[in-house]
Amino acid sequence: MDNNISQKNVGALARFHDKYHGSATGHPVGIDDRALHNAEFHFRSQHDYYDTLPAYDEITTIHTTTIVTLWPNSDDASKGPQVHRIITMCLSAFPTIRSTSGRAWVAFYDKMQSSGTNFLLPLTPFDSIIDVTDYTYLFPPLLGTTGYAACATAMLSLLAYIIPTPLSNTLNVLLNTVRSESGNGYDLLHRALKAFVPGFDK
Repeated sequence: MDNNISQKNVGALARFHDKYHGSATGHPVGIDDRALHNAEFHFRSQHDYYDTLPAYDEITTIHTTTIVTLWPNSDDASKGPQVHRIITMCLSAFPTIRSTSGRAWVAFYDKMQSSGTNFLLPLTPFDSIIDVTDYTYLFPPLLGTTGYAACATAMLSLLAYIIPTPLSNTLNVLLNTVRSESGNGYDLLHRALKAFVPGFDK
């Protein structure tokens, strides 16, 4: 990694995962096994095609929804995730967390993943994260480095509203650290999962 790149330059850092993201604009609609393979995206279960089929369908649905249905917009000001609109009008669509248990965090992540796609804040389904040691892979594949950078910033703004930092001093430290170091919401989620979900990054 180039030490001259600021850790807060999400778009520049994303280029180190260019193949996974599908370059700047991502892969066109209609991703298939080959596209995912070229992105080095491999589901955890390699034993049975039917084990991975639901996860495969979910990834392709997220990709189609994000690339085709929601992201294109003739109004430039409306492109990408609209955090202000979410916070002022749609916050109830997102989960809150009231416990720091591992089970609570996995449930929170699953609900965030379910809600996020409809607001252009996509998350990789929990069981389909291909590398739990790198927060990049919490973002679904082939959506583009430009999209990733926009979503990473927006995700942090949203999480600051819906994660109650008084719940845990650790959460407060994590939020302040990520704000200072990376400015990336996927980084914050990843650190929280590592901190509270036993064995997550193993």
